[in-house]
Amino acid sequence: MESQQQQNEAPNQGRRFNKAFQIYKPRREGGGCASGWELNADKEAVFLDVAAQIGQMEGETNARFDWANKLTMKLGVTDIGELLAVLERRQKGIGPSKDGRHRGLFHKTAAGTTTLIFEESLQQPGWHLRIGVQKAGGEVQNLSHSISPGEGATLLVLLRLAIERIYRW
Repeated sequence: MESQQQQNEAPNQGRRFNKAFQIYKPRREGGGCASGWELNADKEAVFLDVAAQIGQMEGETNARFDWANKLTMKLGVTDIGELLAVLERRQKGIGPSKDGRHRGLFHKTAAGTTTLIFEESLQQPGWHLRIGVQKAGGEVQNLSHSISPGEGATLLVLLRLAIERIYRW
């Protein structure tokens, strides 16, 4: 018979979940970007990395992205909840709302500031993601892309699971 402790343990406890969910939005003329969403349960966060499109390698048909110079934002449980509320269509965007517009999430550290906008798209079904990073004393770097309804459905499932993994419920 199993002990009470064994019954309460999650079936995947101790297993590493380190595969990032990536969304690629290349543009034929350049200027596209990609995002990667990855759970780090030890840090109790999801890390969002966004990379600019840097063209194509000669002779290749696929676009390349500048992951070496990516923009990164650490999303805590409250941030993940904001994203879930938008993906579940409980609110139109993340962060505080003023005059019907959501202002996004703002994180400030000694290294600089990061702003994340995530909202329903006005042009097409789905959502729009924009991240802006300003290193201390530097210029603001902005990257953005759309998220389709199918990509949003996958992201919704993964973010819900991230909360479960973080809390080990």
